[in-house]
Amino acid sequence: MTQDGYFLSKTNPIANTDQREMEDRAMRLLARPEIEKAHAMTDFLFRQVYQHTAGEQMKRFDEAVGEYVFHYAMRAVGRDGQYPGVARFMTPGHHWFGRDVPGSRWGMDSPDFCYRILSVDHGSNYVIRGKSTCDEPITSFYSLMGENNAAPTILSLLDGLDVPKAANGEFEITVGPDDSDGRANHIQTQPGTMQIWNRDAISDWNAQTPNALQIEKLDPVTRDPLSDDELVAWLAPAITDGVYYEYYMAATLMVRPPNEIKPPASSGPFGGMASQYTTAANIVLEDDEALIITTNGAGALFRNSVLGDVLFNSLNYWDNTSCLNSAQMAADETGLFTSVVAHHDPGVHNWLDTTGVRQMIWGQRWQSFPGGVAKEQPTIEAKLVKLDDLEKNMPQGALRIDATGRAEQVAARQAGVASRYVDS
Repeated sequence: MTQDGYFLSKTNPIANTDQREMEDRAMRLLARPEIEKAHAMTDFLFRQVYQHTAGEQMKRFDEAVGEYVFHYAMRAVGRDGQYPGVARFMTPGHHWFGRDVPGSRWGMDSPDFCYRILSVDHGSNYVIRGKSTCDEPITSFYSLMGENNAAPTILSLLDGLDVPKAANGEFEITVGPDDSDGRANHIQTQPGTMQIWNRDAISDWNAQTPNALQIEKLDPVTRDPLSDDELVAWLAPAITDGVYYEYYMAATLMVRPPNEIKPPASSGPFGGMASQYTTAANIVLEDDEALIITTNGAGALFRNSVLGDVLFNSLNYWDNTSCLNSAQMAADETGLFTSVVAHHDPGVHNWLDTTGVRQMIWGQRWQSFPGGVAKEQPTIEAKLVKLDDLEKNMPQGALRIDATGRAEQVAARQAGVASRYVDS
């Protein structure tokens, strides 16, 4: 399915020549004076609000702003649809290919997703060639993104469950301006198309890997590649334009009453996936408190529950159980799933570790329903208790865990995250 030499690792499909080259170019853009100026302005704008609201989390501020800027740099290098590529973004900082790569988290990233940009434009035709890389297939989505510097605009969405696959796991997705004509594996571009964002959901971090993807333009190129000057001309204003959307999205959660969780609702009315259900909350816990959260599975093939800081970034999930997905959550005897958010280990398997952060953004999603529609309404209940009263408030049959089991749980997470950055 691929050109020889494109994939650089036998175990990690993200390690490929597109990824390495696009990261290098994005890092090069950071050094441009126009981007340094935009970075400084972004720092100023965010600081004006967060210095009054973030409290002790201001120690995370410089890193968060740096990740925000690099996130947009990765969007910029994925804009050239005449010379398309595939690149992962929305990750913490990491070291691979012999260099340090800045983090690019943004918009309350999910640790369970492999986010990738695929470069396309309206008027050209492409084929995305993919292949499953693990025994247990993952769920995947492909969002056609519109040209909008501030708020991401989803023009259309393709659910990977609908894409036909060969017996060996290979599949193709066509992209272009023509109508699908009944094809389930076609993305029709529209005026204003900027790129495609792919999102692979990884439940078992040690047994599952993202799909191997490569994109090819089927038409002759019509111009030279976009120069760094042309990318910077888009990138510099995009960085500052996006500040307001990013802060507004975080602020809408932080102003909610603490520890109040609303019923799950479809993401469709908010520009997301209509088949995805989500809920979110502003969680504030004192040292002696815990929040008990009980949900159903609702038949979703993928679910996750994630804690983030007030700067809208995931907490340290590689060393802590600050997020849990459908493969990592243990069910109660009743078939429901009970998690405990707490600063201290409650001895419950489904511990959402705050990593010591007092105020957090929390979110849960249910997605990838067989047939594309939820057959059962997602449900959720939450109760704030004192840690000393936790046991008498826990529902029937919630799985417990001891110190040895917790250490094994964390070690498995660390190994799963490390596998994402294997580069050879």
